Amino acid sequence: MYLDIEHINRVLYERLTSVITPTFISNHPRSMADQLSEFAIIRVARLIYDKHAYKTTTAFIDVFVRLKDSGVENTPRVCELSNTVVSLFPFSDEYFSIITPEMTFRDLEGEFSRIMIKTELIIKQ
Repeated sequence: MYLDIEHINRVLYERLTSVITPTFISNHPRSMADQLSEFAIIRVARLIYDKHAYKTTTAFIDVFVRLKDSGVENTPRVCELSNTVVSLFPFSDEYFSIITPEMTFRDLEGEFSRIMIKTELIIKQ
């Protein structure tokens, strides 16, 4: 089995940047957070499970949307971005497949609403 994490990151990055700009891989520069109204972070787990016929791992997509000036969640934008990101999947290429994603939680992180979308990846041999 050959696992190309860089390829997975690149594919996820390309798909997400069509919806959310900027998109970061693994983390975002702290100095930029004050300037952004929304952004996404892609994280691919480095733990691979052997299912004999194939391998699996997990990817997480964190979507951040700045709260309104009043401190209230920007619910319309949160819902719009969440639905748009989830609609990008399932996806498959010659290296891996992403099956139906699931939103695992929403919470507040400082001045942002955070939506975490968990996807299972099937690594092809």
